[in-house]
Amino acid sequence: MRVIFRFEKGETVRYVSHLDMLRAMQRTLGRSGLPVAYSQGFHPHMLVTFAMPLPVGATSQGEYMDVVFREGPGVEEIAGRLAEALPPGWTVTGAHTVADSAPALMAMTAQCDWQIDFPGMEAEALGARVASLMASSQVLVTKTSPKGPPKEVNIRDGILTLKTAAVPDGARVWARLAAGSQLNIGPGLLVDALAPGIDARRLLLHRLELYGLWEGKPLPLLELAACY
Repeated sequence: MRVIFRFEKGETVRYVSHLDMLRAMQRTLGRSGLPVAYSQGFHPHMLVTFAMPLPVGATSQGEYMDVVFREGPGVEEIAGRLAEALPPGWTVTGAHTVADSAPALMAMTAQCDWQIDFPGMEAEALGARVASLMASSQVLVTKTSPKGPPKEVNIRDGILTLKTAAVPDGARVWARLAAGSQLNIGPGLLVDALAPGIDARRLLLHRLELYGLWEGKPLPLLELAACY
């Protein structure tokens, strides 16, 4: 039985890396006593996978984990026992079974919503930059990679929606960006486009949701799981 979990990553664990989160979740599943399935072979491991990795320092209310279980309790009991075993900072907010034939979470993911705060920035100036960016056919930024030299890329097609508003200590942007294997625009590239010179790692990045496409319509991954 495959179960998709939706969970939050809070402020107290924002600097926990994706790899460390994977280890923490594996230990949590072990403590819970749930009948997690293992791979075959000389080095069996828990059948646990995640959707898009979250940048270190970001928080999220739309994280997803896919776990395969042997036959056992129902999904509500499984979610409850996992929630009880989780360490502080992570909170289960939903769970749904998904067909064994359904794509992996990474393959399902196509879009994501981000909330980004810019302390000390005037909302009017940031709004003007957003309007200019959305009216452009090209948004060029420099993308770095550990596997090669930096290169200039056009991220405009991956910016689906943008809006901004004033908040007490600056300005806030809400963005829907392309995500996944086909086209993936991380929040750091958007920050480079909106406010060159600002290090995205110094901003509060908060992922709101991950979406897949069903008949051309974006659905949160938990809702998408129910379609298979």
